[in-house]
Amino acid sequence: MTHRTIISLLTLALMSMLARPAHADSITLRPGAAVPADRPVTVGDVAMLVGEHAQSHAAVVVVPHAGKAALGRVWIEVSLKDLRNALQDAGVNPAPIAMSGSSCVVRLLGSAEPMLNNSSDAPETNEARVVLDEGPATIRLRVAQALSRLYGVPLDDLRLLFDERDNEFLDQLELGRRVVVMTGTSANSARQGVNVRIYTGESVDQACALGVSVELRRDTIVVANDVARKAAITPSDVSVRRMWVEGGGAALLTDVSDAIGAVARTDLKAGTIIRANQLESPILVRRGALVRVQCLSGGIALQMQARARGSGKKGEVIEVRREGSANSFMARIDGNNSVVLELGGTPVASDN
Repeated sequence: MTHRTIISLLTLALMSMLARPAHADSITLRPGAAVPADRPVTVGDVAMLVGEHAQSHAAVVVVPHAGKAALGRVWIEVSLKDLRNALQDAGVNPAPIAMSGSSCVVRLLGSAEPMLNNSSDAPETNEARVVLDEGPATIRLRVAQALSRLYGVPLDDLRLLFDERDNEFLDQLELGRRVVVMTGTSANSARQGVNVRIYTGESVDQACALGVSVELRRDTIVVANDVARKAAITPSDVSVRRMWVEGGGAALLTDVSDAIGAVARTDLKAGTIIRANQLESPILVRRGALVRVQCLSGGIALQMQARARGSGKKGEVIEVRREGSANSFMARIDGNNSVVLELGGTPVASDN
């Protein structure tokens, strides 16, 4: 045998070894499957089989009687270990077969779903209510969990009101199926549109577009005494209460200090929950008032008096002029008749 022939044979052998794994038999567990409750569950029911050798074991029984194995449930779970054990019990050596996947949730067709609640215990009216994470997972629970993440509150601080026509869909058990809940991206609305898809295996089994009203339990600032428009809020005018409020809308005040000293934009009746857009900052400096000017230059601070040439609220910049001077400067309002001036600026106005 010549040297060239030996090299050719070795090359062919190497190519054959490299090509073999690409055509190896494989068994891959499906994420989910559906099987009649009155018959056995086989390898072919719960797995994708590639290759003649793997496909020849499709009829191997994994669960002899699905209904009995479910123990009153309407689904069972088959793991990769269950699959290996079933093949070995049938006298099959699974070693030459590439096996993958974690588990397959098998829904049992023809079995009755257990009822979550007695009809006598169900609320007589359709009203907003808390959805608790108790008992078997439902579609309603998965929607509530998605909305609790969106609004940044725990489940027991969230109340939801769904349309009555959606209750049958929402009260379904998850049953090991994959439930995908898509909410909006903004928590600034009390009404949310939610899209739900339920997958059995890799296929969409059901899809539904829902409308839901959202209420949140929050610490709120509540008007204790009637406050007239343009009146300043005093400590006795407000109190802190934990209450259910509509989700979204203008920001709620949660700190009493944000309300005290602010001015009511409109008349506020006792019991009103205060939102940020109902108050405004008070006028701290009025045109013509004598103001204290803090002059800052690096680490040095000097004070002087000047006359305000405009009115404004805290944080606003107004024009001020020192008595007897023809030059004006811009200064930021810092408090009641108090402004701050960063030295090093130039005059903004002159009467000369």
